[in-house]
Amino acid sequence: MRKFFLALFVIALIIVAIETFRPQPPFPKVDTSYFAAVAASLLR
Repeated sequence: MRKFFLALFVIALIIVAIETFRPQPPFPKVDTSYFAAVAASLLR
């Protein structure tokens, strides 16, 4: 399970880096909602 959470953390960092490099990210809301859904499913 630790590797899975580590992978999620790395993916989140990559998305944050893309959002910072791009002045207008194409779909920031989709990414946040997706991670929120994943977190909710993990907390269940």
